[in-house]
Amino acid sequence: MAHATRCTRSMESKGWYWDRDATCTTQAFFGQAVVGTVTYNAVLAGQYFMIVNLKMSERTIAKKYEKVMHILLFLMWIVTAIIGISFDALNPAFFNCWITPVPINCANFF
Repeated sequence: MAHATRCTRSMESKGWYWDRDATCTTQAFFGQAVVGTVTYNAVLAGQYFMIVNLKMSERTIAKKYEKVMHILLFLMWIVTAIIGISFDALNPAFFNCWITPVPINCANFF
């Protein structure tokens, strides 16, 4: 699927180089949306808690908390994705790309 990022031999220079494909970085960036889905489940649990236990109306929740909840979801996803890119930590991990260190077989070639 996303084994595009790997250490390969360059035909031009006859040496090793890091073939970092944008596909892997893009996949890992959007893969961080998983963090957003986990946060979304927590927000839904909090909303159910407010409705059932605290007897808050859905209208009150919508007015006071809904915008904050959506902003929190987006920020959790985008911040973790940007941190991964800024630290150059988005690399191949088993069958996809994720936040991982540089593959061991490429570490000696930098």
